Amino acid sequence: MQEHPEAALRRARGRALVRQVRAVDAVVAAREQGGKASSDQVRE
Repeated sequence: MQEHPEAALRRARGRALVRQVRAVDAVVAAREQGGKASSDQVRE
């Protein structure tokens, strides 16, 4: 069965949001430990 396009977009946005939150969390954790975020973390 074909998935509705709106549902596919909603799921993709959800995955992007989760990826963004994880990247921000990694940057904050690095700063709390006195380090710096990698350029890949900042870019994400």
